[in-house]
Amino acid sequence: LKTLPDYEIPAVRVHTKDHGQWTRNPVPGCDFCDQAECMRNYSKFDDQQMCSQTCSGLNVTSRTCPPGTTQFPEALPGLSGYYAEKCNPWTGCDALAGFD
Repeated sequence: LKTLPDYEIPAVRVHTKDHGQWTRNPVPGCDFCDQAECMRNYSKFDDQQMCSQTCSGLNVTSRTCPPGTTQFPEALPGLSGYYAEKCNPWTGCDALAGFD
């Protein structure tokens, strides 16, 4: 196995009037379409979820979003995408589970 270097990704805190503070997932999904349209165009929950996941780039073949299609800037080049797997391929499943 090839050993990859460790990277520290700073937590981005978001504050909202109605929902308090939350920490953004540091890995952006793709931005292929407006997920709000999925809620308007589909009445069944499963269909809404499939549409939303497709908008986010569910299992894009390249494993990262194409340039210029991320929901927000990548913390590291190529660190983007949405996967149905338990962990992302570049994983730090445990490392991404919580932030201080």
